[in-house]
Amino acid sequence: MLISRLERLGLGVLTRSCPPELVDRLVGEAGRSEKRRRLLSARFTVYFVLAMCLFPQADYLEVLRLVKNGDKGLRSWSGVNKSSLTRARQRLGWPVMRELFRSVARPLGADGELFRG
Repeated sequence: MLISRLERLGLGVLTRSCPPELVDRLVGEAGRSEKRRRLLSARFTVYFVLAMCLFPQADYLEVLRLVKNGDKGLRSWSGVNKSSLTRARQRLGWPVMRELFRSVARPLGADGELFRG
C-alpha cells in the first residue's frame, strides 16, 4: 500500500526535500563526482538509497523500479542488477549521505512544541 503511494508521488517527494542541486553539491564536495557518465549516477544513487530507507521491506529491484519510474530522463535500464546497485552505493560512500542528513534534518515541531523546550 505504501509503495503504491510513492509510485503515484514519484521522485518529487524526495527531490522536494533533497533538491538535485544540493545533492550534486554534496557529491562534489565529498569527491564522488563521476569521471565518466554512468547509468547509475551519484545523484541517482542518493535517491535510490533514500528510497531504500523509506521502503526497508522492498528488495533492491523493487526500489529501483520505484525510483526509475520517477526518472524523466527516459534512459535505458538494461544491465542494471543487484550487484551494479551495490557497486553504485559503494562508489557513493557514506559521507555524502551524512552531509545530506546534516543539511536537511530539522526538528518537526516549532519552538515550544518540542519536549523540554
